[in-house]
Amino acid sequence: MVDLTYEEVARWLTAPVTDALVFENWIGNRLYGVEKESTNKEWEEALLRARFLKTKPNLDEALKEINSLPIILDAVQPLGILTLGEFGTIICPGGKPGPVNKVGAEVNGQKINFDEIFILKVPKGETVKLKIKLHGDLKLEKKNSFAIDAQGGDIGIIIDTRGRPLVLPDGSQDGRARLTKWQKAWEK
Repeated sequence: MVDLTYEEVARWLTAPVTDALVFENWIGNRLYGVEKESTNKEWEEALLRARFLKTKPNLDEALKEINSLPIILDAVQPLGILTLGEFGTIICPGGKPGPVNKVGAEVNGQKINFDEIFILKVPKGETVKLKIKLHGDLKLEKKNSFAIDAQGGDIGIIIDTRGRPLVLPDGSQDGRARLTKWQKAWEK
């Protein structure tokens, strides 16, 4: 069991909590097994993100527990270029991201802003050549420009320009807007 604070869980919510006491009691009840999984998907996902962030499982351990790449990318924060079987390839550079709405990476000439998750739809079984140029402090293996062969998958090829370690959203309106933007990337 992991002790989590209200703030550690609430930072992952896209809307402000209207009744902090109800939310805090729910967190405690879930952590101590008093209450089983709820129907509130956002609260459940916030709890998972907070728990993974605190317990720091490796990528394989996290994938065994949950089959949700968005939660794993947020909380486990893998670094580098990884091919994850049926999911596809993820590219997660390290370093501090630059200003939002400024170009953080170029992939085959397509510009991707800092602090974004970009998904290139490439089907499972296909491999594509990618020429990647990272901007600002973003780097992969001390490089900011490189070419790779990336495998597609059920999700495709994911380019995450949020940097590592991830600058976590806070409970402010701006923090919730960032989190909402990240979550919408998976809906496209």
